Amino acid sequence: MNNESTRPSNGRHHSQRQNNELANEEIGLDEIRAPPPDRNLDHGPRLESNRRSSAARDTEETTLSREESGLDELFAPPPDENPSEDEAYRHDDLEHRSNSKSKHEESGSADEVTKLSRFLVQLYIYSYIICFSIFGVLARIGLQSLTLYPGALIPNTDLWANFAGSLIIGYLREDRTLFRRHWQKAQGEHDKRADSSERLEGSRSDSGEQSADGRGAAVEAAFRASRGQEPGYLGLTVGFCGCFTSFASICRDSFLAISNDINTDDVANHFVTSSARSREAGYSVMAVLAVLLLEIGLSIIALKIGAHLAVLTERLVEDATVNVDFSKILNPLFLFLAFGVWIGAIVLTIFGPYDAWRGKVLFSLVFAPVGCILRFQLSVRMNRLIAAFPLGTFTANVLGTAVLGIAYDLQHSSAASSVVGCQVLQGIEDG
Repeated sequence: MNNESTRPSNGRHHSQRQNNELANEEIGLDEIRAPPPDRNLDHGPRLESNRRSSAARDTEETTLSREESGLDELFAPPPDENPSEDEAYRHDDLEHRSNSKSKHEESGSADEVTKLSRFLVQLYIYSYIICFSIFGVLARIGLQSLTLYPGALIPNTDLWANFAGSLIIGYLREDRTLFRRHWQKAQGEHDKRADSSERLEGSRSDSGEQSADGRGAAVEAAFRASRGQEPGYLGLTVGFCGCFTSFASICRDSFLAISNDINTDDVANHFVTSSARSREAGYSVMAVLAVLLLEIGLSIIALKIGAHLAVLTERLVEDATVNVDFSKILNPLFLFLAFGVWIGAIVLTIFGPYDAWRGKVLFSLVFAPVGCILRFQLSVRMNRLIAAFPLGTFTANVLGTAVLGIAYDLQHSSAASSVVGCQVLQGIEDG
């Protein structure tokens, strides 16, 4: 009786072993992965093109994941962790994401990356960073000029730049429309893994159906990891937003506030005397607290507003989004555009038609890519040292503040007696 009952199960196990052996043998069979026979022969992709595009895509993503493995700020939790306004939602922090990310990297096998493809990916990343860093400095200087007028409520013009930059960062962190291809890719890969796990476990009842919260968290994590490997996203966040905002300006304004040296002559409605009025030490403490509360508080508010704007925009333009991969066109375009813009800024600085622009704008454009690349390298190499704290980004901000302080002191000393020397120091401060 027992022998008869075990025969069907032995047959099922034998058939499963045969299927597994057949699947292992069919891994190298390219004709299984070939396009279907009813595909249009004139426009359908060939097997060789499918294999080349898949290999190139895997190579670029592996290279980017290795290069950006230290950028913890790209994998940080989103500003709006509950965009659908659910009553109960899961909270996540940076330390948990870093630990799970490191475990996943240790368990996964690294693919072989050719030197040529790695060199091209590096060029794409740095070309985006160079170009968008120049755009970020131009946006900050232009916004400073717009917000400097007589009778301005806040004499600190960098406040507007930090607010606008934090708003854009919050929007990019929560956005799913600009990089919709990565969102669809994350959903597709998660569905494939879920289907394969169900087939391996046998039935859905045995393995257990994954909850909606768990699926959403997994798709969200995969989407942010895939989007963080995009050179265009790195250019917008690290390049544009990193140069649009300024941590060093907050420290400078705090020092000037506590020392009663903030210049409010440009925003005064009436002409003022050259001698500054003295005040008690308690007012200086209130002044520095006002600078810190305004700068940090409004930046956090802008970050939240940008995240909610991204959620609102996604709901409005969800049906009108075009799923087109523009990176194949934009990557080579920015490769030539970035170095051309940087060289053009250097040429205009040397042979500029107007000397006034040299001190206000051109020197800043020359130094901006250098500072942005150094900040990027520090973030890549040092952010992975501490899981819960972006050490590289903080180190870059501290070094930038020190450089700004040195340039500010030299600018107000006898060492900067020439006009060109003052312009160079001002370019170092702004860039």
